[in-house]
Amino acid sequence: MKTYCSTPRNPVYIALIQVFSLFGEKDPWEAVEDKASAEVTFVISDFQDLFDIYTKDGVYVYADTGRNVSKISLPDNVVLVDLLGDFGDKIWAMKCLERLVEKTRAKKPEIKKPIEMPTDIVSTLKDYRVLVIDDNEDNLALARHLLQPQHQLVTACGFEQGMKALENGEFDAVLSDMEMPANKRYPSLSFSSTRLGEDYGYGFFSVFEVTSRGLPIAVVTAGNHHSSWISAGLDTLKKAVVNGQKVLFYNSIGKRWDIALKALMEPETVTVVV
Repeated sequence: MKTYCSTPRNPVYIALIQVFSLFGEKDPWEAVEDKASAEVTFVISDFQDLFDIYTKDGVYVYADTGRNVSKISLPDNVVLVDLLGDFGDKIWAMKCLERLVEKTRAKKPEIKKPIEMPTDIVSTLKDYRVLVIDDNEDNLALARHLLQPQHQLVTACGFEQGMKALENGEFDAVLSDMEMPANKRYPSLSFSSTRLGEDYGYGFFSVFEVTSRGLPIAVVTAGNHHSSWISAGLDTLKKAVVNGQKVLFYNSIGKRWDIALKALMEPETVTVVV
């Protein structure tokens, strides 16, 4: 079984590999450097990583180093290893190994539907330096399709990466998703105060961060999904001025980043009101 760990010299990882190899003679463990080729990925001690792997494919081992993660409802693709238990117990090691093998073999390759790429791309009179922030890779691919032919585009997967890009780059406008997973940037929305699998209204934080830097922003949430109070609220909250900068909110145009950019930067040339 091929395994991967971002910190391969971590003593916990080395110990786990030794134990699993000892009790898994029929399925020997092999450490690989390429994460994509690994069947099992080990996450050691970084509590926040559970957010990153919640919706990803693959089987992950989270080694509990004493933060009481066992009380948290873990995603199906995570196997918890209790390092505070009897690590050397053969029965424990065999049970953990069986769970890993079972989960790995039960994996089915996900068949992704092709992304529908619009052909009626809305262009602008000028070229802009644009930052697009979204935690969904498909939405970022759509942004590249809609904007990259004309504009200087930077895409960021998730709020935290978006803020790093904002700090390190120069932009004319920012387009952001509304609801994204929690991250490390704000302690009040850290792992300990949020729940796995839930998204939060980081689009509002994007508004404050972006406008405080003197830039306009459009927040685009996919569809009019009224299961979310935030999206429902955008039925009436369409635009605002924050820190002296223009802010637009969209919940009914899908992820048409091109339409949002046109309305944000060149409103006088918009012929269709959305």
